[in-house]
Amino acid sequence: MAGALDWISKPEETRAPLIEGVTFALLSVSTVALGLRLWLRWKYSKLQADDLCLTFAHVCQIAFSVTLEFQISKGFGKHGLDVPFSNLNLAATYGLSNITILTVGTTVAKISFALTLLNLANSLWKWINWVIWAIIVTLVVFAAPVATLPWIQCKPLAKVVIDFLPGTCINKAPTVNLGIFQGVYSGIMDFLLAMMPWKIIWSLQMRPVEKFGVGIAMSLGCLGGVMAFMRASEVPGLATKDPSYDGVLAVMWGEIELATTIIAACIPALRRLIHNKTGSSHKRTEDGRDRSGGSSAAAGSKRSRPSRTHTIVATPEFSGSNTYEMEAISHKGDSGDEHASCNNAADNERSKKHNSTSSKWYSIYERDTARNSDESVILAEHGER
Repeated sequence: MAGALDWISKPEETRAPLIEGVTFALLSVSTVALGLRLWLRWKYSKLQADDLCLTFAHVCQIAFSVTLEFQISKGFGKHGLDVPFSNLNLAATYGLSNITILTVGTTVAKISFALTLLNLANSLWKWINWVIWAIIVTLVVFAAPVATLPWIQCKPLAKVVIDFLPGTCINKAPTVNLGIFQGVYSGIMDFLLAMMPWKIIWSLQMRPVEKFGVGIAMSLGCLGGVMAFMRASEVPGLATKDPSYDGVLAVMWGEIELATTIIAACIPALRRLIHNKTGSSHKRTEDGRDRSGGSSAAAGSKRSRPSRTHTIVATPEFSGSNTYEMEAISHKGDSGDEHASCNNAADNERSKKHNSTSSKWYSIYERDTARNSDESVILAEHGER
């Protein structure tokens, strides 16, 4: 027991409230974000592989939250000497389970965003597809040992929590180094995946402000990369003589990374919800103008209505030249019936164009020349109907 002389015993000192507060706050936010994403996908298109992967990652987050409560009840967050001896095996089992759950969940969440990019870039650049698949495969390859090696490094498992207990442990240095490498590599891949949408978006005919808006929304995965770096910096705490206390920060940053990745992957899909809100408000305003224009015409006053221009901009057709297929539809109306018929014709034309470009990225700009302002931009994902 000589090794125990260097250990710390402070029963009143615990990091359990810190990790509990962070875990359940992030779980609430990610649940709302994912719920809205799935509802929008179900309402406007259909669930795809990236949605299923993100749902699985969220299930892992829920499982981690439940397992964490059991682990805390057995002494996690306290110093090793303050953990009841009878709880050591269970505390170690819950702790290793959480490492495995977080590693699997975070990897699947990153794969979800990679699959989203595959859907978007499938008909654009083949080389991007190969890069994305390489990222997916390497993420899985490097995550597998991180999720499994901790289970075999010590016998009995209780020795993971209390190092001076009788038993054997393999050299922990390789496992720690692999965990650090996997965290850093995961963060770098987050940044790489976050940069890819800019290549796709910049080839579209969109206003610069819209390009930046969509690009930033799809680049929030960089936050997950930052969290991965923070997790990597705390991994050595899992291999100290007091991992029950020192390892809390590594586990906490792993949970933050998982939640951040889920939330960041949901943000681009929530743009549709924002567009629907603004579009409904604009439609009510236009309906009011139409009624006002109709009553004025009935009274004998003829007022010219502002011209409106609808421009449908499709993605580049990569059939040998980097060109864009564009069509402009303009219409003017002087009074009620003529304006309505023009609107119907324009709606039919836009509907045909939408059906013909349903598998591509496209943008619709609606400009009111009287106010000289762009009203809306719709960014459709590949495969939406």
